[in-house]
Amino acid sequence: MLLALSFGLLLAGAWLSRRSARPLWMLWLWAGATLLVPAAANQPYAHLLTPAIAPGALALAAGLRRPSPRRLRSTAALRFAPLAAGAVLAGAQASVTGLDWDPLGVLGVQSPAPTLGTYYLGALRTLTGREERVTWATDFDDKVLADDRTSAWTRDHGWSRHRAVVWSSDAWPYILADLPLLLPTAPIYNDIVLSGSHQALVDRVAALDPELILTQDADLVQFPEISALLERRYRQVFSVFPDAVWLRSDLPGTAPPQMP
Repeated sequence: MLLALSFGLLLAGAWLSRRSARPLWMLWLWAGATLLVPAAANQPYAHLLTPAIAPGALALAAGLRRPSPRRLRSTAALRFAPLAAGAVLAGAQASVTGLDWDPLGVLGVQSPAPTLGTYYLGALRTLTGREERVTWATDFDDKVLADDRTSAWTRDHGWSRHRAVVWSSDAWPYILADLPLLLPTAPIYNDIVLSGSHQALVDRVAALDPELILTQDADLVQFPEISALLERRYRQVFSVFPDAVWLRSDLPGTAPPQMP
């Protein structure tokens, strides 16, 4: 309802202001429209606010001029009021994206509770060497350390760029371990949808015959169909909770075959 109200106010304000000689109303319309997107998404991802930065800054800068009392009482100001109200209301709804970062964390439901301060100040401390990258990243996901160690093991044992499947909702091991993406997408839940069913995806993985399969415990519980393939054709060679590396049984554990 609030989204619909914001949208309606923006439309009404644009309609009433369309003949105004001043372009200020266009900037507020632009700002309000871009703010509606993160407001509708209602997700704690600060980058969703990026498209609103330029119009928001322009609208605020253009509005810094102090209007005269006569202008405040003018018909133009009254026509502009719905537009400004719609943009402000959209911005209030989008605040979960730019201010709270993690609503569940703010409410104490989820821990750790990352904030924008944690994110940007942590990035600054990492860049200046005052904090380890993994330590900073662990503030946002408890799988960071496991992904980092699993990927390091994969690289150190010479399995980078070899055929692999990451049976996980987490796509980072593909990048961190320099593994080729054999499936249509990185997150396993998308591959399940694109394959049509869990078993169809398992059959596809079996046909690819990857040398490595990297798993995470939560995804083995949620999508357990891969377990039979792992038991039949693979052996676990490394694990750090909640990650594990499975190597095809016919391959050596420390000396990968030479790549063509």
